[in-house]
Amino acid sequence: MSTLSDTSFLLGWSEVDISPKEPVFLAGQFYARVSEGIKTPVVATVLALQSVSEAGQSVSSAILISCDLVSIPESLIDRVKEALGKSLADFDSQGLIINATHTHAAPYAHDKAKFDKDGEVDDFPYTFDLPAMKPRHYLDFIVPLIVQAAEQAWHGRQRSAVSHALGYAVLGHNRIVSYSDGKSRMYGSCREPGFSHVEGYEDHSLRLLASFDQEERLTGLVINLACPTQSDGHSWQVSADYWHNIRSEIMRRYGVYALAQVSAAGDQSPHNHHLPNARMEEEMLARSGLSVQEELARRVLSELERLLPLMRKKIDHNPRFERCSELIMLPRRLIPEADVREAKLQSEQMREEYQGLLEEFAANDKLRFDKDWYSRATRMRAMYMRAISVQKRFELQKNQPNFPVELHALRIGEIAMAFNPFEFYLDYGMQIQAWSRAMQTFIVQLAGPGSYLPTSRSIAGGAYGAVPASTLSGVEGAKFIVDWSVK
Repeated sequence: MSTLSDTSFLLGWSEVDISPKEPVFLAGQFYARVSEGIKTPVVATVLALQSVSEAGQSVSSAILISCDLVSIPESLIDRVKEALGKSLADFDSQGLIINATHTHAAPYAHDKAKFDKDGEVDDFPYTFDLPAMKPRHYLDFIVPLIVQAAEQAWHGRQRSAVSHALGYAVLGHNRIVSYSDGKSRMYGSCREPGFSHVEGYEDHSLRLLASFDQEERLTGLVINLACPTQSDGHSWQVSADYWHNIRSEIMRRYGVYALAQVSAAGDQSPHNHHLPNARMEEEMLARSGLSVQEELARRVLSELERLLPLMRKKIDHNPRFERCSELIMLPRRLIPEADVREAKLQSEQMREEYQGLLEEFAANDKLRFDKDWYSRATRMRAMYMRAISVQKRFELQKNQPNFPVELHALRIGEIAMAFNPFEFYLDYGMQIQAWSRAMQTFIVQLAGPGSYLPTSRSIAGGAYGAVPASTLSGVEGAKFIVDWSVK
């Protein structure tokens, strides 16, 4: 077995534009949005890592891919993994890790219907046949592009060094407001008389991993922030949101790629309109003359400029690199009968209106071009199917109390990275970081298809993200992930 002293550490970078060539459904809202052009490109950024023995044998390997998508469908992971397993003989395809930036203006890439009945492939994810590329066709479009970019990064590996740093940039805010009656609400107003407190913590940490060549020239950056990419979340144009501003400016200044990671941020948001300082924040932004995306990027870039010289003071030319990947069975969040009764009542109340919309569409197919109409219709359909899904999960939990989840962890020198597929509430990320033995720990959420993983505090408050329809697992499942990641 190779030891640290007789292994080499290799890195390779690449990036590919995955912007669609025609209108697509934009993911991130309950209602359908057919894209009206491209505001900023969406990309997949790739970092290939490997430790190699003196004999040239691979000791450990991983390919990290960050995509400007709302989440990562299992079919995308499976198809890229299968392709790389065939094309890269010296890469262990179990080391493929794909995470989403969680932009709410990304193409809808899933190949199954949103809130569908049976999980079948569905050409019309919102029931109504709207004038947009089918999500499975967009998936077909991006898979070969991502595979090619991964192969390019792998074949471009070279002996490398790394450094890491911690700074601070205010991007994310806790989005859940609690009231004196014990209830909480996503984006609830602090100005209401019953306002008590903001439900949870905020993490303004900026975690950086920089790669260098043997001459200590910068070759790439991993940027880890506890903030989903949602400042442009209601856009009708394809958008990478503020990550586009960050990445393009890093490329302009330093000539390198930047791989985006969202840390534990299931209860976080870049929005601050619900917080006490909202009016003054808006005033200061207006004075600056910057867009929200430009201002958020400015905060990151200013701190990056301060940290880069400090990173150069401690560069590790042969970091220890290890990976652990495991498919585990996670307990489902058990849905009580009271919630099922409520969901059934909701679905019955919506059924008549939903059926009326279907009949209206059947009688006038020109409605597919009326975005006001189809926004209302598809939102109704989503809420109707969301209530149905709670009832179906209640039946499923009787025979299938657990479900499979893939987890990954990396060690790169003095840092650790822990990946999970959920919208991971911040408390759990803080627990992993507090108990980790690494000097610095990067949490990466949405390395998979998603669903929220809320805290008991949030479940008690009943805000969106903590209700049964938003979650597949609960506090017990979160504890399992925390324990696995720390171990």
